[in-house]
Amino acid sequence: MRGGKREGAGRKKGSRNRRSVQAYIAAEAGGELPLDHMLSIMRSKSKDIDDERRDRMAIAAAPYLHAKLSNVTMDQDADIDLSKLSDDQLERAIELRRALERCLRGTDADEESGDTHH
Repeated sequence: MRGGKREGAGRKKGSRNRRSVQAYIAAEAGGELPLDHMLSIMRSKSKDIDDERRDRMAIAAAPYLHAKLSNVTMDQDADIDLSKLSDDQLERAIELRRALERCLRGTDADEESGDTHH
């Protein structure tokens, strides 16, 4: 049998090729890996590291730790039977709706409560 998709054939999803494995081993042998370094700076309690640098490290490390959110479209005409939701689910839905409205207006909860110092 030639060509076509065969069950179990090929590299397993998420597996690393030889070159990336070798690069990882070499980096690890040299000491702290770049991501570990960024996280250690971000989490450091040292007064010598300013908040701006911590923020830059958090931004640089984020793509390696958190998946990117995809665009989501919402059908605003969708009918939701609210009678089937529990009280907790209704309360959460209200909180989410308020948060969405704040985002769309460009405000956050601290501004609404009068707390302007960050």
